Amino acid sequence: TIAERGVVLIGTAHGRLLENLIKNPTLSDLIGGIQSVTLGDEEAAKRGTQKSILERKAPPTFPIVVEIRERALYVAHWTQDSVDAMLVGRPPRVQVRERDPVSRALRVTEASYDTTLVGEGAEKVLGRSPYDDDYESAL
Repeated sequence: TIAERGVVLIGTAHGRLLENLIKNPTLSDLIGGIQSVTLGDEEAAKRGTQKSILERKAPPTFPIVVEIRERALYVAHWTQDSVDAMLVGRPPRVQVRERDPVSRALRVTEASYDTTLVGEGAEKVLGRSPYDDDYESAL
């Protein structure tokens, strides 16, 4: 395969957040696609969910999704884990990479996707931002 030959495939998609890919029917195949599944009464009760749920239908094309939030702030998702968590309403664990503007040192931390981060003297909220509504209305 191409991976065995040492070739790395990188793709880009139009969207600010992983959530944008999940909601976009054309691009959702990159993250494994989304399908609606109807559970039996016993299974729904066992999971503590409704009978109709959303699930990822295939393995994702790319193992990692990187959200470029700002020039020096990146949020990395393990695609499969993050999509599965988001579909059941849980915030996924992500890796946050932030470069210090003065020292240029890279700070790497793990956080819950909806955690508020403090960096460069200002709070940065992972997840939705005010610009997301503008982006979605432009689609």
